[in-house]
Amino acid sequence: MSQSDLALQEGFGLWSNNDPERPLPKLPAVQSEWETINVQGKLTKVKDSITTQEDQARLLASSEPHSGSLLNAIPSPQLGTRLSDECFRASIALRLGCITC
Repeated sequence: MSQSDLALQEGFGLWSNNDPERPLPKLPAVQSEWETINVQGKLTKVKDSITTQEDQARLLASSEPHSGSLLNAIPSPQLGTRLSDECFRASIALRLGCITC
């Protein structure tokens, strides 16, 4: 048995010991497969702990595929994609449900 096989078996063992109900990745050689399982498990725990409808709506909206696209926009006044510091702060605070003043 090669070193990589031993490392893989050790990884599977640690993975199962940490949370026996967590499924093993379908493609163990792909890092995103491992990460997706972890993220989905944590997202489920967060969803289960939400008590208000506002927080639930906020989580669902922020989970959408392009919800963070604003952060990838090039800030250009000519294109109208540049926000002032105050406007950016207020929009993020509203998105996160923080108190704004």
